[in-house]
Amino acid sequence: MIKFFNRLKIFLLSNIPKQIGQGIFWATLASVVSQGIMLCSMFITARYLGLKQYGEFAMLKSTISTFTLFAGLGIGLTTTKFISQYKNNDKLKAGKIIALAIIFTYLSAILIVTLICLFAPYIAAEYLNAPHLAGEIRLSSLIIFLCALNGLYNGSLIGFEAYKSVAKVSIISAILFFPLQLILFKVYSNLYAALIGLAIFYLFNFLVGHFEVKKKIKDFGIKVDYFNCLDQLPILYKFTLPAFLSGIMITPVLWVCNMLIVHQVNGYKELAIFDAANQYRTAILFLPGVFSQIAIPMFSKNNKSSNFNKLLKMNVLVVSAVTITVALLVFFLSEFLMNFYGKGFIGGSNVLIILSISAILSSINSVFGQAIVGKGLMWSGFMMNFVWAIALLSFAYYYNLSSEGAIGFAKAYLFSYAIHSVIQLLFFRYHLRQKS
Repeated sequence: MIKFFNRLKIFLLSNIPKQIGQGIFWATLASVVSQGIMLCSMFITARYLGLKQYGEFAMLKSTISTFTLFAGLGIGLTTTKFISQYKNNDKLKAGKIIALAIIFTYLSAILIVTLICLFAPYIAAEYLNAPHLAGEIRLSSLIIFLCALNGLYNGSLIGFEAYKSVAKVSIISAILFFPLQLILFKVYSNLYAALIGLAIFYLFNFLVGHFEVKKKIKDFGIKVDYFNCLDQLPILYKFTLPAFLSGIMITPVLWVCNMLIVHQVNGYKELAIFDAANQYRTAILFLPGVFSQIAIPMFSKNNKSSNFNKLLKMNVLVVSAVTITVALLVFFLSEFLMNFYGKGFIGGSNVLIILSISAILSSINSVFGQAIVGKGLMWSGFMMNFVWAIALLSFAYYYNLSSEGAIGFAKAYLFSYAIHSVIQLLFFRYHLRQKS
């Protein structure tokens, strides 16, 4: 017992708790303001568009997320990992990595956006089962371009541990976006209004984020070296490639599951209900998201120290306790909460109940995922995400055959995250035992 308290005293007197506290404060403030405003904007969007059009909007959002992954190539995570690792002790290397990340993000984003604009009619007809959405897909390509760049800038700011700057980007963008969205819906009241609103939001993110990253690069005295950055190419296949492949196992898989739903009878209505419930699942996970912003830099800096295991255990305990508390609240208020989207969404309360349970497992998984990034075990992370993806697709296909719609997709989420949790727990028990 005395040994435990001595270790606790040493930990509390170190610089780690101070860094964690500052990060939590700014990340929490940003999440509360920006996610609160975005959730309210989804209420407004659902009420203006109605059940079917909101389902189409949900499918377009899923499409944007999927192609943003290909446009961004997972480079935001790369900048977080390596800027946090080298910003103080190897500024030359940090400058080369930033330059490499900027070049590849812009090139890949331009390529993906060009392809989307060319094949928009085919994507709308064959994959979205909605040929009339070709114009909306082309508009979405602008959002995809901005999202890819925002991933780069946000990842860089987190790598600099500039949590105040991250908060500034989120809060300013959300506050400017909300009144403009209301004006757009008053004038148009259609999908274009919703998409233009999103484009404006991400444009604000891009402008503020670009300014903040330039400021941090100057503050740290880092020179962005575009001419000699290619000697850092090994990072792309050792870290960025498995990070990108791990991402492919998540967002595009969810897009495929959405496609399964929209090809059912009343599929877009079912997707609308699922997306509305999933907004609350995202809200449940907002505090774990806060911890994730500060956890990766902390895990990266302490990946070879005795503090790593302490950080991992602390994150698991805090995140699980917070998530269980919020999830139980959502569980019991599910019908009341779904009513905010409109009367057509109330029947989705059972979907919300299942998703709130899955959020608990998802939050714990995210902590282990951050530890994997900190350790640089990206190929191991990819394999675990691959198993999760196969499980989700299998369950989604099974429930799709029985035409369970939104509630079937929610069950698929729950069971696949349960499998993922078991695999990650076994992996870390083995890995940490080997290290000790």
